[in-house]
Amino acid sequence: MPQRRASPRASSAETVLDHALDVGAFTATEAMESTGLTRSTVLAACEDLVARGWLTELDDARTAGEYRIGRPARRYELDPTAGCVVGVDAGQHRVAAFVADLRGAVLARAETDLGTRGARRRVPPRRGRDHRRRRARRSRDGR
Repeated sequence: MPQRRASPRASSAETVLDHALDVGAFTATEAMESTGLTRSTVLAACEDLVARGWLTELDDARTAGEYRIGRPARRYELDPTAGCVVGVDAGQHRVAAFVADLRGAVLARAETDLGTRGARRRVPPRRGRDHRRRRARRSRDGR
């Protein structure tokens, strides 16, 4: 069953954030074309995401040298330091962990070798009702 969103505004912000994760710097017009949201919805979502620290507002298109006729477009970009991603690769003989920013730049990594024995450890048999049943079954079967 799909999870319900808290509100339409939260859903719009999530849609714009998904767009920001996929591209570099973008304008509201580019976000509108990509997401299908209206200009006012995209701008409201961008303002919300800037206030929450997910996006940064860049210099306008005129300052960036992308100015065309009319009012210069506001530009936004994902703030890669707004969060991080942790990945762990745990194998039998080695464990590695990586921390990356939201753009995938690795910030830290740690690896350790578990040796030739690996992560093996003897697990003691379970005691209790199930254990007694298995034991009784084995003795019946002559094992």
